[in-house]
Amino acid sequence: MRYEIFSDGSASLLKLNSMGVSGDVNVTKFGPARRDLYIIHYVTKGKGYYNGNEVNEGEGFLIYPGQDEVYYPSKSNPWEFLWIISSDEAMKEIFERYNADSDTLIFKYDTVPVAKKIGSMIMSENGKISDSLKMLEMFLHILNSHTYTRFSSKRVPDSEIYLNFCTDFIETNMHKKITVEELSRLAGISQPYLHKIFRKRFNMSTKEYITWYKMKKAKELLVETNMSITEIANSVGYSDVLAFSRGFSSRENMSPQKYRQLMKKDGV
Repeated sequence: MRYEIFSDGSASLLKLNSMGVSGDVNVTKFGPARRDLYIIHYVTKGKGYYNGNEVNEGEGFLIYPGQDEVYYPSKSNPWEFLWIISSDEAMKEIFERYNADSDTLIFKYDTVPVAKKIGSMIMSENGKISDSLKMLEMFLHILNSHTYTRFSSKRVPDSEIYLNFCTDFIETNMHKKITVEELSRLAGISQPYLHKIFRKRFNMSTKEYITWYKMKKAKELLVETNMSITEIANSVGYSDVLAFSRGFSSRENMSPQKYRQLMKKDGV
């Protein structure tokens, strides 16, 4: 079975034509041929061969426009993979982030659960024309979970990958209610391990970090804008302004309004 979603082409930030996932041996083979497209494959299970080179779970391969390509699954342990197809020249720069082998164009990634999660989302939306920004978000979710340096000769430790993903997620979703359970599920790691790496890096638990970051941004908004307390509460993910005020007062020993008055009086 082939599962695939297609972009509606409404966003111009980065054009993705389609994203798909399959473990069907009749779908996960191609070539020999050439296509005028940028294509990324993430192997999430089993193994196969790309231009004569073995590719296993936790690895992937890149295809450039006009490149000779042939790939097929292993007979004994056929692969399952997720793919992203784009005709956008901007993908050339993004490909550089993968640190793929210059000869084989095979790369390693350590976040198979993240790729599988996106694969499940694709399967649930199979055959649909999707909002291009939603597709871009799905792609970047995979990309950012395992690539953070453009030219990295050293493997980034797993803990750094997970921390970077989680802190990025917290920052970009500050306006929502964020739970430790949600972060753990999205990152594909246990809550105790998540707690451990947050404690080691920030000397606080995951939950404490979420609250700290939200309150940090709230203080910035209180000083730098004229937004109402309700608007600021909503901006940092609190639908109940009283709950926000209580939480803020507990941390700062003063109400949000008092903090604003004090900071602006002092010219901070």
